[in-house]
Amino acid sequence: MRANQMDAIAKTTPLMMVANVTCATLAFVAFKEVPSGWFLPYWTIALYLLASLSVYSSHTTEKRGLVYSASKRAYGRATKAAGTIAILWGILPVLLYPTLNPSYQAVVIALLCGMMGGGAMSLYFVPRALFTWVTVLAIGCGAALFLEGSYASVIVLVMLAVYSASLMRAGLTMANTFAKNTVTSFELIDQSETIGLLLRDFAESASDWLWEMNATGNLNNGNSG
Repeated sequence: MRANQMDAIAKTTPLMMVANVTCATLAFVAFKEVPSGWFLPYWTIALYLLASLSVYSSHTTEKRGLVYSASKRAYGRATKAAGTIAILWGILPVLLYPTLNPSYQAVVIALLCGMMGGGAMSLYFVPRALFTWVTVLAIGCGAALFLEGSYASVIVLVMLAVYSASLMRAGLTMANTFAKNTVTSFELIDQSETIGLLLRDFAESASDWLWEMNATGNLNNGNSG
C-alpha cells in the first residue's frame, strides 16, 4: 500500500512543481515593486530550489521501476517536503497581505486558495502530507487576515476555515477510496494467480478434458489429462 502511495505521489510531483514555479514567478512579477515585497527574490529562489529537489526525487523514484514496498520513513519524507514548501507559501501572505490595496489582496487570497486546493488534490494519496499542506497554508493566510484586521478580513477568515476543512475532508475521502481500490486490485491479482495454479494443476493431473473458449465461443485451448 505504501509503495503504491509513494508511486502515485512521484507521478503527480512534477506537475505540482510546475504549478508551484509558475505561480511563484507570477507572484514575483506582480508584487516585486511593492515595498513589502523586498523578500520576493530570495523567496522565489528558495521555492525554485525546493521544486527542483522534489522533481529530482520523484524522477529517482520512478527510475527504480516497480517497487513492492516502502518504509514508514517515506511517509515522513513526503510530509516534510510538503510542509517545507507550504511554509514558503505561508510566508507570502503574512508579509504581503496587510500592506496591499484591496485589489492586490484579492490576488493573494486567490493565489493561496488555488495553491491550497491544487496541492490537496495532488497529495491526498498520503493524508498526513495533505493535512500538513492545508494546515500550514491556512495558518499563513489566517495570520495575514488577522494582521490586516478589517471586518472583511474576518469574513474571509471564516470562509478560509470552512474551505480548509472541506479540502481535508474531501482529501481523506479520496485517500480512503484510493486505498480500497488498491486493496481490491491486490485481491484480484491473488485470486487470478490462485485460479491459474488450480487450472494448471487440473490440466496436468486430471483425467478429464479442460478447454478454454474466447468471447466468440471458439475453442482457444484444450488439454486432456
